[in-house]
Amino acid sequence: PSYEPGKGSIDWSRMDAVVERARKMQVKLRGHVLVFDNAIPDVMYGWQMDYEGWKKFLENIITDVVRRYRGRIYQWDVINELVEDDRGQGMSFKKRFWYSRLGDSLFDIAFGAARAADPNALLFYNDYNIEWKNPKSDFLFSQLRAMKSRGVPIDGIGFQNHVIHFMSGQEHLYETNFNRFVQEGFTLAITEMDVPMNANTDPQMRGYVWKFFIELALKFRPHFGTLLTWGLNDGQSWVFTHPDLFSNPGPPLLLDHNMEKTMYYEAVFIAFESSPLRSPRKLPKSVQPLPTQPPRVRSPKGRNSKLKSFGDIPGRRVAGAWFSEKNGGQVLSNDGWAFYYANGHVATVVHTTRENLLRINAH
Repeated sequence: PSYEPGKGSIDWSRMDAVVERARKMQVKLRGHVLVFDNAIPDVMYGWQMDYEGWKKFLENIITDVVRRYRGRIYQWDVINELVEDDRGQGMSFKKRFWYSRLGDSLFDIAFGAARAADPNALLFYNDYNIEWKNPKSDFLFSQLRAMKSRGVPIDGIGFQNHVIHFMSGQEHLYETNFNRFVQEGFTLAITEMDVPMNANTDPQMRGYVWKFFIELALKFRPHFGTLLTWGLNDGQSWVFTHPDLFSNPGPPLLLDHNMEKTMYYEAVFIAFESSPLRSPRKLPKSVQPLPTQPPRVRSPKGRNSKLKSFGDIPGRRVAGAWFSEKNGGQVLSNDGWAFYYANGHVATVVHTTRENLLRINAH
């Protein structure tokens, strides 16, 4: 469809291919994003239109896109990242491309057009640094609650959840924040999760962060039905291409550069498997859940400390390391953490010194 005479049209081919592939794989598809100031073509900055012109233009775009995939995309991020960051000067919406042209009615226009184009799709506002209770999430909560009360069809909140810093010791701030949105009738989603903490961060803490958010999401079911990672594996992550945002980041995702499962994948696995909402499958008796609090684990004494094993397990590569019958089922990881497996599940996590690791002949 053409949105301005003589300015060309939209090429739907790539998106059509994605939607068709999802249909064949029977995978639910989530749409991101309909309104985003960082995705404005340069040519649009030169267009001269009044309020009514921009309103009609945006309605046409949203209507055409959402209607084309009606019934095939079940959630849409309608507006993305419109709240200013907290700089101690009061909170507000960003006065950038769309808000500067349409003001507060931007929400009415965008969400209204999306609802009309697909009444059954769930419509979300999506943003970062709104996962815990803070000035930014306080502002957003008050604004969206007021909009919802006046009839703006906002169904849900998308928490991007790029966890650079974790509120360790103040985990209640996450739960309090999630709970207040649920109480106002919003559906919750984690839409872009990764954990790009500094590479020097305790690896077990990184695993705890993954496990914490899985358990928190499960706690709020059925109001919480979506959790997506921002990328498939570390080799494709945006984290390593944005040094301006991330300083010396560690592994952000659940699969490494070689598409191998990481130790954090196992933390997520345990969180799902140990959930009381998951039945009838239960964890084997030999499997111990990861800690409910951020763990503090000390290294064993001596370079050649003997570490407990669960017996001989056939050799297999896991998380960048090897375990085999020769080392009694011991898993050795390159960052100094040793994992033990029983029946294919993580059973215990302990720490070993790097010196000890280098002295062991792992296969």
